[in-house]
Amino acid sequence: TPKLQAGNLNLSFKAMILRDPTYGRSGGTSFKNEAAGNMLYDTIIVNVKGAGTFEDGTTSKSISGVSHTQFDTYTFIITNATADTQIEFTSPTDKDKNTTWFLDDICVSK
Repeated sequence: TPKLQAGNLNLSFKAMILRDPTYGRSGGTSFKNEAAGNMLYDTIIVNVKGAGTFEDGTTSKSISGVSHTQFDTYTFIITNATADTQIEFTSPTDKDKNTTWFLDDICVSK
């Protein structure tokens, strides 16, 4: 995102994962086992970059179980943001980076 305003902010957005066409077919699945060290295709990571944190004091949130059938709305509070604060949306890092997701209606307000 562009740099944000200083202060305490509300972040909201809608997200949906692109469904892999092989999911649910014989022998095919697009959601891998996290315990085996594989990335989950239904996960989005939201990071606060620069100054500021989420309400619980962390700078990263993992959203698992993101729907592939509808957009769901997610909201977070960012505290102590400065003019240099930015929001980053990313996937879990792994050798397999085939996650495709959609974000809509990203809104940051005081």
